[in-house]
Amino acid sequence: MTATSLLSHLGAGTLITASTTLFLPVGVARIFAATTEANSYHTQRAAGVFSGMNCYIKSNTSVALATTVTFRKNTADGSQTFSIGAGATGEFSDTTNSDMVAAGDEVSYEMTNSDVVGGPSVHYVHCLFAATTDTYTPLMARNNAALTAASATNFFPLGAQINFAAVEANTALKSRAAGTLQHLYVYVSANARKGNSRAGSQARPKASW
Repeated sequence: MTATSLLSHLGAGTLITASTTLFLPVGVARIFAATTEANSYHTQRAAGVFSGMNCYIKSNTSVALATTVTFRKNTADGSQTFSIGAGATGEFSDTTNSDMVAAGDEVSYEMTNSDVVGGPSVHYVHCLFAATTDTYTPLMARNNAALTAASATNFFPLGAQINFAAVEANTALKSRAAGTLQHLYVYVSANARKGNSRAGSQARPKASW
């Protein structure tokens, strides 16, 4: 099995405020934390093993109690976990445990800040995934984005923040390796549309750069 690095990047950093639990998706993307787990977990499309969970804390204003990071599978705690002490910064990891998953399992990260005053600012959460067969990398595009215009076509990149664009060339990415894209899915948290909508991927020749 070949391990793939899955980096969920939080940009300038996300503050885990006092007495708060946040959930983050597991994948390759710029992601946003959510207070509802259903808005962050994704359905695993390949069996394999997650290991080496770690995160980087830039700053930490908690003064008394730790923040706990836990790998989640099917809305229950997995084996991987570690704590970030009050005021502690730097990289934290679980180098001992791992989590085996099957196709169809739902996975996410959970971050619980027990402090009542401050909290850590998280820049990324990272994990390794070794698929049972072949190499598998989930590409995720996520945002609290809403489509408000009716009867419109919008484009957004694979594996990035969702910024909808009306022009496809503004979101297209050049693939640097051959492979197969499959198991496209989308999670819709609310829907006021009365007709049908379609989600799809496009593969077209692009100029080199």
